[in-house]
Amino acid sequence: MRMPAKPPGTSAEAWSLYLADLEELRVKVGDRELASMEPDLRGVYLPQLEAKVRQSPQRKARATRQRCIPGFSGLLREDQAEDVALMEADPKAILANDQGTGKTVTTLALLQKTQSFPVIVACKKDLMYQWLRKARQFLPLRSLTLLDRTEKRAFQLRGEDGLSFDVPLFRMAADIHVCPETQVYDHLEGLQKVGYKALVIDESHRLRNPEAKASYAALELSLEIPRVHQLSATPAPHKLDNLRHQLAIAGKDVSLLDGGDGSPSSFVQIGRRLRANGVVRRTKQEVLPDLAPKQRYTLNSPLSALVTLQYKQAERDFALYLEQVARRELRFLSTLSHLSEERALSK
Repeated sequence: MRMPAKPPGTSAEAWSLYLADLEELRVKVGDRELASMEPDLRGVYLPQLEAKVRQSPQRKARATRQRCIPGFSGLLREDQAEDVALMEADPKAILANDQGTGKTVTTLALLQKTQSFPVIVACKKDLMYQWLRKARQFLPLRSLTLLDRTEKRAFQLRGEDGLSFDVPLFRMAADIHVCPETQVYDHLEGLQKVGYKALVIDESHRLRNPEAKASYAALELSLEIPRVHQLSATPAPHKLDNLRHQLAIAGKDVSLLDGGDGSPSSFVQIGRRLRANGVVRRTKQEVLPDLAPKQRYTLNSPLSALVTLQYKQAERDFALYLEQVARRELRFLSTLSHLSEERALSK
């Protein structure tokens, strides 16, 4: 029997125990019988092994040491500590965990653990202040600066602790530089002279078009910076090919996406290749198994008589508007038809 692949989220200790037990069982029942039993064993017995490993005092002590990083003011979850270790081993890893799983915090912990400063964070403009606040909260000893030409002077932000802190502009000696992704191209020549040790690209799926200026600037910077980490909960939002330029920025082989015929099995194979080549992916269910499933509710909100009359009037006005548009289009089409007939007669 061919041994199965380790499921995502399973610890190395539990998986090694599971494989050892499978091998012992294979000797007793044979390959064919084991192949039929293995899916049920994986679903029932493997979680029990995982729980047993987690309760081990040695495992708890080791996990706590991994989750504590000097200079980082937070305590990582176990899955975050594992992601930090994976990204530390691959300096061009792509973090593609689901939204709400703590990708920003994981990345800040990685930067502190690898001492990758100065670092430039390229993100959407509406995420700049979140990065500044999180960096201030989890890396309080690191200096910050904002590279945004639309800001005229330094300002203050209110942190997660309720206290305000200063945000200087274009202080190039700072440890953490936050820049809107749309302005990286404008500052590219100056940024290439800073000597960054890391580049972080948040919402990296926005750089899927290689002809865009932001995509070009990110690729140029990635060629000179030793650590490049891209973050996105949806790295391939419309089709798998959207991941191609992100792989190029990470210096990875874009042929990892080739060979798919659109079938579910081909997508699984491509996913395994991506995971084996530095694309870290966890779902929210893996990270937060106790999270309650989403529920939908229908709320009936009665409207007052006045509001109901206003809605009725809006419906009538909209219907009248559509009729007027239709009449104008009919007149326009009729005019075009007459012009075509006159042109044909003139010839």
